[in-house]
Amino acid sequence: MIRIRSVARRAFHWLRSNLPPVVARVREQEDYFLGVALVILWVLPGYLLSKAEYSLEYDYIQNVRVAASIGGHSLLPINFGGFNFIPEHQGSEILRLIFCIVSGLPIQILQILPIGAFLVPLTFFLVCRQCFDKWTAALLSISVAFDPTIVMSSYHTTIYAWSRPMLLLFVFLYIKIIHRRTPALLILAFLLFISLYSIYWTDPALMVMFALFLNLLLFLVGLILRRQGQSFSSSLTISIATAFTVIYLGFGEFTYNLLPSMFNKYTSGQFGTAVFSLYQRVLQLVGLAQPAEEVFSTYGESSPILTVQLIRYLLMILPVGLLLFQWSRKFWKSRKFTIEYDPLQIIMWSLIGVLLFHTFLYSSYGHASTRYVALLGPLVAAIALFRIGGSGRWRWILPFALGAMACANFAFEYPASPVHSTMAEVKPAAIWFSTYGVEQRVNSNVGTYGMLALMMAPYAELPTFVCYTDSTYAALIDPPGGDGGLAGLGGYIILDLKVASHEMCPGFKFFTPLTDYLDRVSANPDLSWIYDNGSIWILKPD
Repeated sequence: MIRIRSVARRAFHWLRSNLPPVVARVREQEDYFLGVALVILWVLPGYLLSKAEYSLEYDYIQNVRVAASIGGHSLLPINFGGFNFIPEHQGSEILRLIFCIVSGLPIQILQILPIGAFLVPLTFFLVCRQCFDKWTAALLSISVAFDPTIVMSSYHTTIYAWSRPMLLLFVFLYIKIIHRRTPALLILAFLLFISLYSIYWTDPALMVMFALFLNLLLFLVGLILRRQGQSFSSSLTISIATAFTVIYLGFGEFTYNLLPSMFNKYTSGQFGTAVFSLYQRVLQLVGLAQPAEEVFSTYGESSPILTVQLIRYLLMILPVGLLLFQWSRKFWKSRKFTIEYDPLQIIMWSLIGVLLFHTFLYSSYGHASTRYVALLGPLVAAIALFRIGGSGRWRWILPFALGAMACANFAFEYPASPVHSTMAEVKPAAIWFSTYGVEQRVNSNVGTYGMLALMMAPYAELPTFVCYTDSTYAALIDPPGGDGGLAGLGGYIILDLKVASHEMCPGFKFFTPLTDYLDRVSANPDLSWIYDNGSIWILKPD
């Protein structure tokens, strides 16, 4: 007993004398350990998606020109299947072509490399570090890294993998500019806008709106402060914001194609479509609305996971609501409207304006998109929380909750296996079609056609693409009598037997997967069986 006490006493004295230096060394290396842990956590969801060969339908479409151009070492301006070449927005394809040439990797492998899984949370972390301490920024970056609406569309090397980091870097630069405007920062912001403009049309529009909102708020704050007798040093960037607007409206597809159709909808009395689409989306998220067979929404089903996502969005909105309540209460008590110059709040309200603009714009097309709420919402919520008095360790509760719920969402939505046939399974069908196909016309969904075109691009002429319509989809699963609903369709109908979620068509149209009706399709008297490799069916309308 005495010997045990002696050993315990010596161990205690050893720990007391040696543990503090170890703890001190760990604290010295705290940033290093945090950085390593964050990189592992950021890349983890992308690695899992890459392992499952997960890709969205349009990811394949984006890489068809790259696959066709690798041999010639220059991007071919080809139009295929109704997906026309738009010269001003080919930056992403050029980047992927360069990567393929330099690395020697085929585009099918490059498509699922988890590069975006690192870039998106990294740039988000850099933005958050301009506003918060490193632990808050780390927790918020985990929320973005695991959010399914973000990582599943940007973990790899397609458009969103480049556009979202550039948008976040633009916000990063403007946080710097609003504190101290310098020519170097303005030039960097301008170059970043031009770079992103060459990749995609949506995110540059958000850049323009962010710059306009920010300048408008700065102007109003300066006006109010001067009336209150306070000095105000302006950080307005009206000239560069005007340049963004002129470039975007003068050279973009948005001005000449999308904007007129949007105004046509509004002037024809369909302005309420946006409000109804958002209302319908919320009902589907909480399970109070059953989607129709054809669903005009990002999500075709209601589920508990989508309810958790809605709760996350409400948690992002809550601090903003509390901040507004705090302002109104202060005004009610003092009966005097006073403000203070707060650069971060100006950034926050500018971002809120961008989110409202994007969500309402897409909702006007019947597509209630909330993906930028998931990307920028955590930053907005954290700024609002800090401004209503969040301090101490309490300020980490909201970022932790957002991150934990994002991890839970990803765990449930992560596809353990591909949600469609793999490229290896599609390749034999592509070879058969290019060899024996008599008619160069494919009736299918975007993803199946994209995989077929991607495999055929290096060596064969690409077929014309026709997506399902209400009538052809109905005729496939429930053929009418008489001449049949598929008469005159022409070409071939190509079915992916492993599609598990939906059949997607251009214009945000989603159909229930035909795999749910394979018995009806196989018994359809209006179809002739041409090809079957166990994963792909090729059928010929009679």
